Amino acid sequence: MASARAKTMYRTKCKESVPDADGFFHWKFEPIFDRMAFEIVMNIIHGQTHLLPDKVTLDTLAHVAAITDDLQCHNAVKFVTDAWLERMQTSPPKEICPDLRKWILVASVLHQPDIFQSTTRLAIVQCRGPLLGDDIPIPPTIIDAIESMRIQLLGELTKEVEQTIDRLSRGNSPCTFECRSMLLGALIQETQCARIRLSDSFGSLPNISLTTALSDIRNFRSPDIYTSLSEYDGPMDEYQSRESNVAWKLERVFEEHGHASYSKKDKKHRKRISAADMRENELDAYPRTLFRHQCSIVRLFEPFLQKFEASITGLNLSDFSGME
Repeated sequence: MASARAKTMYRTKCKESVPDADGFFHWKFEPIFDRMAFEIVMNIIHGQTHLLPDKVTLDTLAHVAAITDDLQCHNAVKFVTDAWLERMQTSPPKEICPDLRKWILVASVLHQPDIFQSTTRLAIVQCRGPLLGDDIPIPPTIIDAIESMRIQLLGELTKEVEQTIDRLSRGNSPCTFECRSMLLGALIQETQCARIRLSDSFGSLPNISLTTALSDIRNFRSPDIYTSLSEYDGPMDEYQSRESNVAWKLERVFEEHGHASYSKKDKKHRKRISAADMRENELDAYPRTLFRHQCSIVRLFEPFLQKFEASITGLNLSDFSGME
């Protein structure tokens, strides 16, 4: 028998397993399925392939998948539905849209593991909450798995923000005290303004998508930070090799009569300070070279974010029993 559900039903003592007055078994279906799709499935099961369309729309295929799952006749329809999928004129979506639920149902019921993985990944990354909806009967186990993965990944992202704040607080950064302090303050402030809330339990995480959370972090603003060479804790090769990083220099220059003066250079103006107005020991208060730091909140997070995004995969169809 093509339908596993029918096979089980007719073996049990129920109304449908008792022949009617005409000697036939009758199985009455409530009008919950699309009528045309139901007729298509019946034609497949009963070998009426000459009555089948050459191509179907995604809507029709989703209805066929829903009926197939209800009747448990996956093997009977597989050859035909595989052919329809090859002729489909639409592809799985790249953004959240009404068709996403249809594709997830089709992929899960009609055994399309690659499509299932790509569409569930899209849902995990771009959904702002559970993938709910009564129009497409996606199995609850799949909806729960998508939401569970979304919440887990949001938790990992929040944890990384918290750990970065902790590292900066402890001075675990290859830069100056001033730089770490300003980045720490900016990060705390940006986090408070963003939609990512710290120290949340998984159940109370905000209804935002992973895409939004990643975008929020990448848009965290950083202050412009300037420090002298002597105060820099880490290697300065990157800064010394790029003149654009130099904010200003204090240099001794000699005028016509041999009197010394000092010139503070920057991109906007050149200011002379007469030696008569400034004693030699007073110059020690001025850093000889001031560098503009390349440090920023985004640079702190970007290596993690790239690995994080690369590690996100969709669900594996093989993890859901009875759907292969």
